[in-house]
Amino acid sequence: CFGNTNFFGGPMDHSVKVSEKLINAEQRNQDSLFVFISDLWLDEPEVQVRLRRLFAGFADIPPTAFVFCGNFIAHSPSGVQYNNALKDHLKQLGDIICRHPELRAQSRFLFVPGPSDPGSPGI
Repeated sequence: CFGNTNFFGGPMDHSVKVSEKLINAEQRNQDSLFVFISDLWLDEPEVQVRLRRLFAGFADIPPTAFVFCGNFIAHSPSGVQYNNALKDHLKQLGDIICRHPELRAQSRFLFVPGPSDPGSPGI
């Protein structure tokens, strides 16, 4: 119905899905795997447990990238306390990742801030 129209703005008139560069990249990397996790509340103990299980499961077949989307803290006041809590929990996440040398060496970790996270564009 909408064909190749680009509704998201930017420099391209047409959807990126018809980009020859993207098609070539997809063909060269057919075994690539991206893992997306939204609302990654690092201050929730159950999330920490499940992240350990997730990383252990991918240890033998590291994905190309993990894409973590915030908000990253579920229960914390705003301001300095929030930033300190986020820093502490990101350190814990780094410690969990470091237990899996294959993931640390072969996967990328991308963080997309949520509306309450520092660095969020507020859109």
